Amino acid sequence: MDNSDIYIRQRESKISGLKSAARYTQNNDALLNIYDKLFDCYYDYQYDSAMVYVSKQLALARSCHNTRYESLALMHRSLLLSLAGFYSDGQECFDKVDSIGVTEDLRREYWRTRYIFTTFWNDYYRGSEFANKLKSEMLYSLSLVMKHTPQNSSRYMFCNAIQKQYSGDYRTAVDLWRQTLSRLRYGDPLYAQSACNLALCLGMLGDNDGYETWLIKASIGDIRCATRQEVAMQLLAIYIYNKPDASVNHAEKFIKFSLHNARAYNSRMRLMGIAREWPAIINAYQQELLSNNNYLRLSSIGLALLLVLVMGGMYYIKRQNKLLSISRKELEKSYDNLDKLNRGIQLTNSRLLDVNAKRETLAKVYIDLCDKYINRFKNFKTLVKRKIKVGQVRDLLSKLSSADLTTEEANEFLNNFDRAFIQLYPSFVMELNKLLRDDASITQTKDGQLSTELRIAALLRLGVTDSSEMANLLFYSPQTVYNYRWSLKSKAMHKESFETDVMQLCRYE
Repeated sequence: MDNSDIYIRQRESKISGLKSAARYTQNNDALLNIYDKLFDCYYDYQYDSAMVYVSKQLALARSCHNTRYESLALMHRSLLLSLAGFYSDGQECFDKVDSIGVTEDLRREYWRTRYIFTTFWNDYYRGSEFANKLKSEMLYSLSLVMKHTPQNSSRYMFCNAIQKQYSGDYRTAVDLWRQTLSRLRYGDPLYAQSACNLALCLGMLGDNDGYETWLIKASIGDIRCATRQEVAMQLLAIYIYNKPDASVNHAEKFIKFSLHNARAYNSRMRLMGIAREWPAIINAYQQELLSNNNYLRLSSIGLALLLVLVMGGMYYIKRQNKLLSISRKELEKSYDNLDKLNRGIQLTNSRLLDVNAKRETLAKVYIDLCDKYINRFKNFKTLVKRKIKVGQVRDLLSKLSSADLTTEEANEFLNNFDRAFIQLYPSFVMELNKLLRDDASITQTKDGQLSTELRIAALLRLGVTDSSEMANLLFYSPQTVYNYRWSLKSKAMHKESFETDVMQLCRYE
């Protein structure tokens, strides 16, 4: 039931496609065929629309003198009139068909329509002194339907089972219905009709479980076919309502669903049939609601009394908790202070460990530098002695005045300086860039060395502010150092306080 909209959309989609084809069809025979298909789609789905397309089919067939489709439209019209309770008007349609004549290919449809027509008319007399007045005519029409139906088809088996059912041979009918259903599947209109008739036969034999089971399957079949001219759901609602352990909620839900379909189909007789059963089920449903409301009312009173007791207990507990809360807050405050103190100690310890590790690293760098310069001094001393002994004073002076030694020593000093500074202040470059404009950020070289501007900033961070001192350490002239300092300062977001800000980088708070 919850998925009924899915199957309705499928049928609407099929109808929409046929309507679209009708708009663009110029051939009368093709258009008459489309109208016939639209009638088939609307016959058990929407009464008014089915009548509209039957009227269109009849008018077109008469205008183009197509007696075959005229007879077919009159048969369709008689079927729809019987659904509305206009049996005499439906009989007039059959009289017109008889006067026109029925072609051989329509004989099966003619007798099938007469059979359904007389079935509806005979059901109308049910419960009155005229009950079964038309049974003989109905069975006669059914026999002629079987005559024009292939014996190995599902429809022939359907008619044969119906015949046994009407004759009162319910056991044989049950077997035939089961055989018929074994050849059908959900989605086939014959499946729902066969399942409903099987349920009726089982009900006549006293098999209530089978009756309920097959009514449920028939209802599912009707839903999957998007059939609104259905009986199974209504019978299921009545059966559930009359059960000893009746579930009025389910009965009310099923009868509402059936009523919704009847309203959507808009058949007068269908609405009248449901109206006969509706009041009893609704009254029972209202009585159950009233009983449930009384139970809920008593439950509410009991809960209210219980709530008063609970509130009294809660008030007492609240007073006790208030006293405990004061003590707990003081204790929590002490815990918080202790926790903050512990975290501060842990942070200080971690920083001390980090500083110690950096000191050890810098000490190693310092020892390595001292070792290299001591060795270099020893080698240079040996060289001087040897040159003086052999009288190569000029060659010695040439080596002393050569720039190569100075450049090599400078590069080694600067590389060691870069490595030591970055180890000491690993976040220095990132923090420095935060002081500069976005388009003027500075990065280290690919091999991790500092650029000249970064070295000047590093010396500022170490407290070296004199340009001459910087020039000596970086092996530049004071003017060159001044130019680099001015260039670096011009990239800053706050030029006036830039060098002071650099001195505050990488400091623990």
